[in-house]
Amino acid sequence: MHILFLTDNFPPEVNAPASRTFEHCREWVKAGHRVTVITCAPNFPKGKVFDGYRNRFW
Repeated sequence: MHILFLTDNFPPEVNAPASRTFEHCREWVKAGHRVTVITCAPNFPKGKVFDGYRNRFW
């Protein structure tokens, strides 16, 4: 199965939703699924994009 996961919380952000989402994705991959995550530029908690990232499509 190919899983598409849309989220605004994903590492390198360090919050519970980001960690949980990452762990779910790892388990799905270990179970043999293909996972694609679409997220925004990391900016939590200050609302400022992290150094080394930009708001643009990959």
